[in-house]
Amino acid sequence: LEQAAIQGNLTGEGWRCRKDETQFFAYEVLTALHAGDGRLTGFSLITRDITALRVAAQARDVAEDELRASKQGLEHSVTELERHLREIGTLNELSDRLQASNDVEEVTAAVTRTGDALFPGSAGVLFQLKASHTVAEVAASWGDPSTTVPTAMQVDDCWALRSSGNVVYLESKHSLPPCPHAGTKGFARTLRLRLHAREEVIGVLHIAFPESA
Repeated sequence: LEQAAIQGNLTGEGWRCRKDETQFFAYEVLTALHAGDGRLTGFSLITRDITALRVAAQARDVAEDELRASKQGLEHSVTELERHLREIGTLNELSDRLQASNDVEEVTAAVTRTGDALFPGSAGVLFQLKASHTVAEVAASWGDPSTTVPTAMQVDDCWALRSSGNVVYLESKHSLPPCPHAGTKGFARTLRLRLHAREEVIGVLHIAFPESA
């Protein structure tokens, strides 16, 4: 009342209770009343039920939050799709170069020359299948695959070499069962591609991607 007397009027909002004890959300205007000579004679209070407006405003806020969240989710999905398309394009480019190779030496040269450029931030190892077809040894590498990647492995230990057909394995750090050469520290996912030259299996390419890739 003191503030209304000083300012002339005062507005506010809040929950109010009717005589029948039902509640409603009100908008109120408290106005100071003065006589002709300026004396304060009383106050008037006008109360308006704006419950419906409040409910509508809350519903609008919820809808806006949901729309904002949906937009953010869509933007994330688009970003992920673009990333996957870039990865597919990169793999196709590497595949074309590898398929054009005539022997292990050309494959090794293609991998070492283009691996880091095609997969920035990654680490890669090319395992060459030996004549016995039971052992594969490291023929080339880039990045830092860490000491957990062996310099040689048994063919039976690699899913990509054991399976039939043209095989690509994408494996997260939670995948089971992992290959022994997939235990690359500091990397979230590994990609293994079986390599061919003149329709003959010559090895497997192991690529490890960091958490941010």
